[in-house]
Amino acid sequence: MVAQSVSTIPLLVSCDFHSLSSTPIKNQAIDFYDQAKFLKMLCDIREKMGYNSLTDEQIKILGKAAYAQLKIELEPVLTKLRDMRVFNEKYVYPSTVNAIRRNTVFVSAPMSSITPIEYKDLREFIIRLEKILKKIGFTDVFCPILKKEDPSHFDGKTKAVKDNFPLLKQADSLLIIYPKRIPSSALIESGYGIALSKKMVVFYNAQEGLPYMLESADKYIPNINTYQFNSYSQIEQLIKSDGMVLFEAAQEVNLE
Repeated sequence: MVAQSVSTIPLLVSCDFHSLSSTPIKNQAIDFYDQAKFLKMLCDIREKMGYNSLTDEQIKILGKAAYAQLKIELEPVLTKLRDMRVFNEKYVYPSTVNAIRRNTVFVSAPMSSITPIEYKDLREFIIRLEKILKKIGFTDVFCPILKKEDPSHFDGKTKAVKDNFPLLKQADSLLIIYPKRIPSSALIESGYGIALSKKMVVFYNAQEGLPYMLESADKYIPNINTYQFNSYSQIEQLIKSDGMVLFEAAQEVNLE
C-alpha cells in the first residue's frame, strides 16, 4: 500500500479569523463569504491536482455558478446554526447551558410580590396562555407559576435561581406579564433576557406603565416588543390573532 499525502483547505462560515492566529490553519482557511478567495481556492486546487484541461478563467466562470448554488444548498444548514446560537459559556451564567432551543418561550410574571387573589387570577390566565402559546407554534413553554398552585410555598431563592436561569437561557423567546408596577423577579429576568438578546414581548398594565429604563427599550432594542393591556383577555386575543409575529416586529400597541 502506498501512502498518499492529503491537503486540506478549511472553508469557514461566520468565523472570527483572529481566533485562528495561534492555530495550524491560520494561513490555510478560506472565508466562505469572500467570493474572490473562494474562486482563488478553486484555482489553487486545480493547480495542485494538475487539472490542466481548464484554465483559471474557466475555473472562475464555473466557480461563480458553483458558489451561488452552494450558498443556496447551505442556506438551510446555516439558518439552523444561526437559530441555535452558541454562547461563550465561560462568561454567561449558567455555564452548563450554551445553546438555545428554537421555538421555546419562558414566561415571566410576578409571583411573591402580588396578593393571593391576584396570584390565583394570574396563574389561571397563564395556564390558559400556555395552551395558546403551544397552539401558535411554541414547542415548550417554561413558567415557574405553572408549578406553584399555592403562593405561600415558594422555593428557596437559591433553588429558584438554579431552576429558572437555565430555562430562561435556553429559551428562544421571553414573554413578560407585568400586571402592576411593583418590585418583581420578572424585572431581573427581563434584564437577563435583554443581555442575551432574547426575542422579548412585554405586556404591561396600561394604567401603571413600565419601570423607567423599560419604557423606551422597544424603541432602541429591536428584539423587544411592548404592549399595553387592561385585561388578561386582551393578551389572549392578541396572541391568538397575531401569533409568532408578536415576537418579530418591534412596535408598541395600546390594547384598548
